[in-house]
Amino acid sequence: GGITIASNVALFKPINRNDELEINSIISASNIIFKKLGFLFLIVGIIAASIYSFIIIKSDVSLVTIFLIFVFTIISSSFNLSFVMKYRALLQADNREYILNFIQIVTLTVSQTLIIILINYDISFLLIRLIIMITSFVNSIIIFIYIKRKYTFLNLKEQPSFDKIKGSKDLIVQKLTSVIYLSLPILLISGTLG
Repeated sequence: GGITIASNVALFKPINRNDELEINSIISASNIIFKKLGFLFLIVGIIAASIYSFIIIKSDVSLVTIFLIFVFTIISSSFNLSFVMKYRALLQADNREYILNFIQIVTLTVSQTLIIILINYDISFLLIRLIIMITSFVNSIIIFIYIKRKYTFLNLKEQPSFDKIKGSKDLIVQKLTSVIYLSLPILLISGTLG
């Protein structure tokens, strides 16, 4: 997203200079922004899930199940935004995206294997979505543990440098427009045709 890109760009120089103070100030600013975005995403997402799950015209799935599926997805995305995205930006700027990819591969492999096994026992779709949400939390926790061990100097209480994350508002608007443009037709079709 927009803040991640802006944070990445802002972090390149201080990472190359090993300027821990500036890295902390940029991550601190990113932390504040991502927490606000995560909370906003959670609120808007739950409102949208409430509205969407009740405008479905025909479906074999209950409205409560549809709502809960959305909520599980919204909660894990909101958690990721609020608590992990700043660390993703740091790892990407430090050319350690392979760490993110490795963690993602391992957690996805474990969750998909578990889901395949459990499907043979005819478990509920909600339980499958719950497993996916829990896997997302585990992924985030592993990233957090790695960051705490690798970047021991990180201090989120450092004075935030919002001015270092230039253009983030423009990038957020662009990303939001893109999400609406790509998602709206799918939501409208599934909402009206089932």
